[in-house]
Amino acid sequence: MQIIQTYQNYITTLKAEKKAVIETLLENHCKDDATFKQVELNIIEIFEKMFEISVKKSNADATHPTDTLKVTFLAFFEKIPQNWHTQREKSRQFDDASTEYTETLKIEQANAMKHKFLSLLEEEAHGAH
Repeated sequence: MQIIQTYQNYITTLKAEKKAVIETLLENHCKDDATFKQVELNIIEIFEKMFEISVKKSNADATHPTDTLKVTFLAFFEKIPQNWHTQREKSRQFDDASTEYTETLKIEQANAMKHKFLSLLEEEAHGAH
């Protein structure tokens, strides 16, 4: 499946870009901004691990590996961010702008990764016909 290599390359590039931005921000004494970028990097790394788990599971499915990859990986995007949404709502209730912003960053980073995966799936599906 071409999608596996393509998505792994996407994650590798994304991580390198975030690390470079963090380094630049720290050099410019922008510690708060660097911390927020580190939050995004952490989310990328979490979903990188979930992708690896999903790939292993799909490799074990000789009949429908792409479907297994899709279902397994997308399930993580439903389950993992649930707590972030809850925490964001709580922080809104208590006017905790910093926590709200952090939770929003996590959700947005996860959504970006999910949308990239879905677009790659769609490309692979259309390319197969």
